[in-house]
Amino acid sequence: MLLFAGAVTAFVVRRRAWRVTAVVLSACGAIGTLTSWVVAAVQPGVPPYSLRVIYPTNGARVASPLLLTVCGVRGDGTMVPATDPSHYLVVFVDGHEVATVDAWQLAEILAPGQHDIRVELVTPAHHAFDPPAIASTDVTVTGGRQTSATSAC
Repeated sequence: MLLFAGAVTAFVVRRRAWRVTAVVLSACGAIGTLTSWVVAAVQPGVPPYSLRVIYPTNGARVASPLLLTVCGVRGDGTMVPATDPSHYLVVFVDGHEVATVDAWQLAEILAPGQHDIRVELVTPAHHAFDPPAIASTDVTVTGGRQTSATSAC
């Protein structure tokens, strides 16, 4: 808005002082816009922890809805919930994105059969870390209702 208003004012106003002020404001708007584009494109760097799918374990036979539990594993081996205000999870089932969540436990309805579940840690702006923090598990969904207790980190 500042960019547009400054440019219009620079051409409409007849007094030199106002015209110079309008050009300066327009330049500030342009610099601010360019800076926001550059900052938004910056990758967040190294993830704060790696991811581990706590439940279900790889190869498990589960019922639907599936209660997925994902924890972060710090360098010293301590586990923390995988999400917080600065970190979200993107969930993929069979290669298709199904959710971006800010919860480390989520229920997902799956059709019976084998499924590949993959989760990736991202920022709230959906930027992936470099290297990416990814965890995956393969499950077989059977009929019936989920009865397992929740898992903790």
